[in-house]
Amino acid sequence: MPCVAEVARRWARHLKGPVSILTDDQKPLTDERLGVLADALRVTQGATPSSRIKGIALPHLLRGSSEQHPSIQLADLFAGATASIAARHAGTSSPAADDLLQVVLPLVENESLLPYDSAETLAQAGVGGAG
Repeated sequence: MPCVAEVARRWARHLKGPVSILTDDQKPLTDERLGVLADALRVTQGATPSSRIKGIALPHLLRGSSEQHPSIQLADLFAGATASIAARHAGTSSPAADDLLQVVLPLVENESLLPYDSAETLAQAGVGGAG
C-alpha cells in the first residue's frame, strides 16, 4: 500500500492537480483499505514542518481487473518490459530487453529507481547497482 500512496503523490505533484488512481484487483487491496488510504492521502500529515506531507486532491482511488480496464493490461505489459530490462541490467542476457530498451527507457524517471541506479545505467547490460 505504501507504493500506491507514493504513486498517487508523485502523479499529483507531476500533474500539479487532482489525480485518480486505478489499481489492479488484489486481495490485500480491499475497498475498506483503499478507503482508509484515500482518506489519509487527502489530508496533510506530519507533526513538524520537516516531516509534513501535504495532502493531495484525489477524486478516485479504485481497483479493477485487467479484463475490465485495458489500462491495467497496458501497465502489466510495461511492468514486464521493465522487469526484462532490469534483468538485462543485472547481467541476464535478454534479446527482448535489447529490443524494448529504446522504447521503455524514455519513460523511466530517475526518481522511481533505487538511489544507486539511473535510467542511463539501465541502458548498460551487466552493470547492476549495489546489493
